[in-house]
Amino acid sequence: MKNTAIAALSLLLLGCASTPSDPVAYQAGYSDGCESTASTPGVPPRRNEAYYKQNPDYRSGWRAAQANCGASGGRR
Repeated sequence: MKNTAIAALSLLLLGCASTPSDPVAYQAGYSDGCESTASTPGVPPRRNEAYYKQNPDYRSGWRAAQANCGASGGRR
């Protein structure tokens, strides 16, 4: 019974995770965002500004990389 409850809860939580509709844009944003965390101070971040403004998956990937790669001190 306990295993069934855990499995049901896991499936429910997985349904809440967002999946990018454009995984290529998300990956490009993540890559650029990660490179930005490893850049030299005073150097502008690597980011395609037009794409960042128009594509939510690129923007989401870039932001995720800033949080994840920055925490580890550089590119993963």
